[in-house]
Order: sequence, then C-alpha cells, then structure tokens
Amino acid sequence: MQRFGLTALFSNRLFHFSIIVIIGSIVYSNTFRAPFVFDDRLYIHSNPLIKDFQYFADTAKAGNAVMNENIKNLFRTRVVGHFTLALNYRYGGLDPAGYHVFNLLVHLTNALLVYLVVVSLLQTPYFTGPLRAEGESPAKNSTTALFVSLLFVCHPVQTGAVTFVTQRFTSLAALFYLLSFVSYVRWRLSAHTPGGVQSATGLRTGFLYVLSFVSAALAMKTKEIAFTLPLMTAACEFMFFDGDARRRLVRLVPHFLTMLIIPLTLLKSGGAAVELARMNESVAGSANTMSDYLFTQFRVMVTYIRLLFVPVDQNLDYDYPVYKTFFTPEVYISFLFLVLTAGAGMYLFFLSTKRDIEGIRRLRLTAFGILWFFVTLSVESSVIPLLDLIFEHRLYLASTGFFIAVMSFIEFLKDRAGGIKYADEILSALLICIVTTLSAAAYSRNLVWQDEESLWRDVLEKSPNKIRPRFNLANYYDGRNMTDKAVKEYMEILKIDPDCVEVHSNMGAIYYEQGRFEEAIVEFKAALKTLPAFAVAHNNLGAAYEALGRFEEARGEFQEAARLNPNFTVAADNFRRLDKMISGDRR
Repeated sequence: MQRFGLTALFSNRLFHFSIIVIIGSIVYSNTFRAPFVFDDRLYIHSNPLIKDFQYFADTAKAGNAVMNENIKNLFRTRVVGHFTLALNYRYGGLDPAGYHVFNLLVHLTNALLVYLVVVSLLQTPYFTGPLRAEGESPAKNSTTALFVSLLFVCHPVQTGAVTFVTQRFTSLAALFYLLSFVSYVRWRLSAHTPGGVQSATGLRTGFLYVLSFVSAALAMKTKEIAFTLPLMTAACEFMFFDGDARRRLVRLVPHFLTMLIIPLTLLKSGGAAVELARMNESVAGSANTMSDYLFTQFRVMVTYIRLLFVPVDQNLDYDYPVYKTFFTPEVYISFLFLVLTAGAGMYLFFLSTKRDIEGIRRLRLTAFGILWFFVTLSVESSVIPLLDLIFEHRLYLASTGFFIAVMSFIEFLKDRAGGIKYADEILSALLICIVTTLSAAAYSRNLVWQDEESLWRDVLEKSPNKIRPRFNLANYYDGRNMTDKAVKEYMEILKIDPDCVEVHSNMGAIYYEQGRFEEAIVEFKAALKTLPAFAVAHNNLGAAYEALGRFEEARGEFQEAARLNPNFTVAADNFRRLDKMISGDRR
C-alpha cells in the first residue's frame, strides 16, 4: 500500500507553480521602492538611449546621443535588455517600482523555466528507456524539479541579479537561455520515438524548434553570457538522447550559428575595439595580466560555491585581492578543489553509463549540473579579464546547474538509503526548512537595498578600503546637500588615494557652491595635475577664477576645456561670453 506523505502531497504541477510564484513574490515584496543605485544611474537615470525609441530603429544614432563609448556599444550589443528598459521608461518614467516589478516577473519566469528544465531532462530517453530505474515516477521527478526551482527562486545570492535593476541584462539573458534550452528538449521529446527514429513533424514540434532558435538569438542580443548556450544544448543532446550522431549534429547547426551573433555585432558596431580597450583597462586596473585574472578566478569560483552553500557576508562590491602566481596557497588549493569537483562530475557521468547498477541514473543529472555550472561561468571567470573580479549576479545562470547537481545527488543518496523509514517525508521536511531559511535570508538581504546609504554602508563594513563604495556614498550625501558628510567621505578616500581625480573635482564643486573659491581652485588644480585633459575640471576652474575676478585666467581655462572636448558646449559658451566681455572692456 502506498503511504501518504509530503512527497505525495506535492504532486500537482499547478500547485508547484503556485508555490514557486508565491514564495518568490514574498521574498522580493520589499524591493519595489528600492531606489536606483550604482550603475542604474548611468544606464537608466541619465541614459538618453532608453528615453526615445528612435535609437532602436536606427542604433547608429546612439553615437550622437551619448559621449560614453561603453554605453553606446553596450546599447548595440545588448539591445534587447535596453528595449525592456525603454518600455519601463515609456510607461513609468523614472519610478523605480515598475523596473523592480519587471525584474521580479523575469525572475519568477526563470524559476518556472528551471522547473521545466528539470522535468524535461527527467523525461528524456536516458531516464525513460527500457532499463528505467525502479521508483522513477512523474510525481517523484516533479518533486525534484519543485525543490530545484524553489532553491533558485529564494536563494539570497540571486538578489544581485534581481534587486539590482541594471542586472536585468543577466536575468533576462538567463530567461532566453533557459527558454531556448527547454524548448529544444521539449522539441526532441515531442519528435522522439523508441530507437531514435523521428516521428512526423507537426506544427507544435516545428514551433518548439523555432522557439528554441529565436530564444537563443535573443539571448545573444541580451548579454554575452549566452555565448555558451549552444554548448549546453549539445551536451544535453549527447548526454540524454540517442540516435544517429550525424543527424543530431545537423539539428544543432542552427544553434551553433547563433554564436556568431555576438562577435558580428561587436564588429559591426565598432565595439570590438572598445571591448579590447576595456580588456586593456581591466588588465591595468584589476589584474596585471590575463594569467593574474585566471589565477584570481580560481579563488573567486570557490567563493561563488561557498556563497551557494552558505550565503553569508554578501557584498555588492567586493574588495577582492589579485593573485599573481599560481603557487600562492590560496590559488593552488582552490584550483585543486575545482579540478576535483570537475573530476567528480566526470566520474559520476562514467558511473551513470553502468545502467546495471541500481539507482545510478540520477548521477547523470548531477554530472550535467556540474558541467552547466562550470560552462556558464566560463564567460566571466576565465582568461578574459573584466574590470571587476567578482560580482554575485554572475552566479545567477550558473546557480541553475549547482541546484540541479545538489538536488539530484541528494535524491541519489536517498534512493541508496532506501531502508530508512519515511525517507521521502524526512527529506521533504528538511528541504522545506532550507527553503524557508533561504527565503528569510533573501528577504533580509533585500532590506539593505532600501536606500543608497544603507547599501553603501553595508558594503563599506565589508570593503572598508575600497574607494568605489565610499565615493558612491559621498555622492549620495552630496546629492542631498549633506555636504559635511560628503566631504568627510571624500577625505577618507584621499587617505587611500591622494590623487583621486573625481574626488578632487567633486570637492572643488562643493567648495565653489559654498563660495570658498580659493579652496575650490586648489582642488580643481589637484585634479588637473593628475589628469590634465579633464575638460570638466578646466571649465570648473575657469568658473572659480571668474568668481574671483581673474578673468584672463578664467578665459584660458574655458578655452582649454572647449579645445579638449569640442562637444562641451557649456565651456564653449563660457569662453565666448568671457572673451566678448574682456574684448569690450579693452575697447
């Protein structure tokens, strides 16, 4: 007689979807009034490209709308994500609530897609063939999918990609990535018959294949992390399906062609040169060489895994050390750990080929999850140096593989310990406790995002010697006329970096507004000593000179600012106005 328990209770797919949506909504219910922070200011608040749809009709016009080369080229390479920001702006202006609601909807959709990924993989020929293990059932498979999805939707590490509005690029790319992947698997399932022979292709089957291809293309135009999608689709094909290898490769060709979208977009927009410049800037600013970045990423990836297991001390802006040699103990030990983890995945895959061993098939899913984790992280954690060594939002897509691997391995261990009474109920109760704890932690983490001061104070507690969070906190105070607090933070930065151009420029602006013109001049000169081509500082120095009646010096600074930046109309107007005044006085 089959006993009734928690596993049997959670057997309805609609009920599963409801639970996932409800828990995810509760976890992020306190984020809707969170302000724009960090990169949101640059990519949303002051970005003209999302405020007029003409730039999407003709992306070439973007070059005339903004001066920032990074913004222009990311607009072209990540046009899908920018389009959603433009929709938010069209219907809600700069009210953060609409942006947060959209991000949450994307996250909830991703959680449901993760559920479908797991269910679909467990329906593939590898699991449903004639040697299917005893005890496998749709109810059991859907319960596995439920807990994988719940871990994904409530884990606090996901807040970096959901609550941080600009990281919509990450979560939206993940949506298209998962949609393409699950559509391909469903297409293969709908077309599959025993022995690997394909059945007649119907309208639904063709739609799924097209949806998979289109979603892959959209993912490539949302963020570069989608580059690995064809690799994971191919891995799924050869790990879980059967049939003639040549025919299977032919089916994958259109998906592999989508990998050309990213490099071709960069070449067409001229962004390749910018990306190369950014890489050079990264090498100079974060890691001295590509090898330094790679060595550091061994440590970073271990940190990512630790965060997934134990999400404590989360940080928006880590002050992460750069490791310059492989034989640093931290790097070497991390490398060994990663090699052992990858090796374990390969070994589990090998074990899963021995179909005569009872209950061994679940290990194929564990191996696939480990592969997913490493492959999806490879774009941002490899030899290509990025300016920032670590960001929690980079875990968003990779975490899917982690949760699949962990949950499937737990299921395998439970099946091997089949003699334990009420094993299903005990495991379900334990997982419910874990999901509840993670949900509470995520809700608490989101409280940090309620205003900029609390966010940057949280970062400074964990990265006290990093300039960027202190600079952002100072700017927050400056923007709210809390100038004493702003100057205090700026002075702390100068203790770390006495030549920080932005700090000297901002302090000069504060002193100018307070009528302390001599002190403002000192600060503007300090900025120009480090960066002589800083047009804004020249213009501001000219304004300070003019306020003191030093008109000749002011005119020279305005002229220099206009020369350095021909598009700096304010400086040009200041020069013409003052030149006319000085010339009139001479007459």
